[in-house]
Formats: sequence, structure tokens, C-alpha cells
Amino acid sequence: MHIADGFLPARVCIASYAATGALAWYSFRRIAREPNAQEQIPKTALLSAAFFAVSSLHIPIPPTSVHPILNGLLGAVLVLTQARKKVAW
Repeated sequence: MHIADGFLPARVCIASYAATGALAWYSFRRIAREPNAQEQIPKTALLSAAFFAVSSLHIPIPPTSVHPILNGLLGAVLVLTQARKKVAW
């Protein structure tokens, strides 16, 4: 989402940066605990590139145009493939 400069109050920006920092720290800590974290890099890179390419498509909806972001779907795909790997079917 694109927000104009100066539109959000400083406390919202500070709280958002703090939440982002905390979630990034937690994610990096979880990744560091994984025994084979290096195996996920190619899959994550490929999916990220594909979803980035899809997000560059602009869909005209009058009076403007929108583009799909798909970040939530990317996260769900990565989590589900990781969960499938850990659970013996």
C-alpha cells in the first residue's frame, strides 16, 4: 500500500517499525534453529520471483488500476510446503 509522506502520525510509524523489527527478529531466530535452512533458499527465491512478476500486472478497474500483491498467498505456500515436509504422509 502506498501512503503519502506525512499522512501517518509519528507514533503509528514508530509502532509499525517496532512490530516489523520484532517479527523479523523472531523469524531470523526461527530460521537459525532449523537444521537444513539452506535447502529452502532456492524454493523461496523462485516463488518470490514468480509472485513479483505477477504483481507487476496492472488490472484496469475504472477510474484507476490495481495490481495483485499476493504476499499472503506466498507465505501460505511456503508454510504449507514446509509443513508437508515435516509431516510424514
